[in-house]
Amino acid sequence: MSRWSVIGSGVAGLCVATLLAEQGETPEVIVSDETPASHWAGGMLAPFCEGESAPEQVIELGQRAAGWWAQRVDGVARQGTLVVAAPRDAAELTRFARMTRQHQWRDPAQLEPELAGRFARGLFFPDEAHLNPRDAMRQLRASLEARGVVFHRGKPGGTFSDGRGIHA
Repeated sequence: MSRWSVIGSGVAGLCVATLLAEQGETPEVIVSDETPASHWAGGMLAPFCEGESAPEQVIELGQRAAGWWAQRVDGVARQGTLVVAAPRDAAELTRFARMTRQHQWRDPAQLEPELAGRFARGLFFPDEAHLNPRDAMRQLRASLEARGVVFHRGKPGGTFSDGRGIHA
């Protein structure tokens, strides 16, 4: 068993630490005084919407994301994603539809009554989900702390990567 140092306590760091702990490893998480960027994230688990510009591998891996999160935190909402565009941008919505998959054309007001009269049509991606990133990060951290993972400021005590390679 190795001792691992995970640099950062944002979504990526907490996910890596979680995976290491689940494999029986002993990670530590090095935190900073700065708020992680993922604190401000939207929390969309939307692999099919990502298909508009992402490589196929992102879509394939993203399809597993909602399940991964739902196994580890509460609050994963599997209500789908609704994409709308102002009438003047109807051509963009059509282009978006051509570049994505796993969607249905829908009247937005049927899904979101407050949108009635504002949008004529929308794309609904029923297999997508979302979560509150702040809640998810709190839950992952609590789970890691319950497993004995140490969070601290300071120098790494184990094997770590700083973006330039893995160091012992």
